[in-house]
Amino acid sequence: GFMALWAALFLEFWKRRQFQLQHDWDMLGYEKAEEQPRPAFEHKIRHYINLNDEYKKIYVLTNKVTGREEYIQPPYLLLPKLMLSFSILCFMVLLIIGVVFSLILYRVVI
Repeated sequence: GFMALWAALFLEFWKRRQFQLQHDWDMLGYEKAEEQPRPAFEHKIRHYINLNDEYKKIYVLTNKVTGREEYIQPPYLLLPKLMLSFSILCFMVLLIIGVVFSLILYRVVI
């Protein structure tokens, strides 16, 4: 009962805080579709696209909703980030399993 009440109150207060922040930052009419890519990301992707026109067909997609061209990251730039994230995730899961196993072993021995 307490968790359900806490979750409902938390969500309502979060909605209120979110609206307050939108008002303070003058973002009430801002839509996600209006979001522009960061200049550093756009520069990096354009550098790879300008190397060859074939890349432009692969890494520039037209958004079906807005009709604007959007850049995507090449897989060889994205793969190292994904591998690092996955390896950290696996390490943390194995660490938790090790801690739980050692606590169970400790309780059995003592």
